[in-house]
Amino acid sequence: MPRLLTLLLVTISFLCSTLQALAQEYPYHPANKDEIVGFWRLIPVAEYRKPHQITPDPWPSMCQWFAYYDDGSLKTIEKLREPCGNLSNASLSEAMKNTPAIISWKHSAAAKLTQQPSLISVTRSDVKNYLELWDVLYVTEAFPKEKPEFLPGDLILNLVDMKTGKALYIRHLRRLNTE
Repeated sequence: MPRLLTLLLVTISFLCSTLQALAQEYPYHPANKDEIVGFWRLIPVAEYRKPHQITPDPWPSMCQWFAYYDDGSLKTIEKLREPCGNLSNASLSEAMKNTPAIISWKHSAAAKLTQQPSLISVTRSDVKNYLELWDVLYVTEAFPKEKPEFLPGDLILNLVDMKTGKALYIRHLRRLNTE
């Protein structure tokens, strides 16, 4: 596994230059662990922003919620039909009690040390050798200015192709209210 992680970090180094160029244009930065931990809901991504590298969509539900826990566990639930409804931290926390803890996430410290993108690796205990690598950006200012889609505090996650370093899939997450 350490060899694979080294390969992944090297592979995405060229992705870093692209992200740095975008960071100059858009107000966000690589997310740190404290900015990721919490309860989130999926925000639909505009069609023109999607990389369309994976078909069919492996996560087609418009109603998805994510809980990134400080201990490295990740729980997610989805609702197949809209309307999605509004969940608070408390209601999602209650719903997550019945969700099995089979997914884990780990934040890469490389972002702080090398100015590389903020990476999280996602593994599953129910699928042998399962690994997803996501680049995570934390939005600091609303953009685009004309009609903001991304608000301060949002996360933008890009699923990274481990061979090419290209974005395969994008997720836009918004933190749940604290009620």
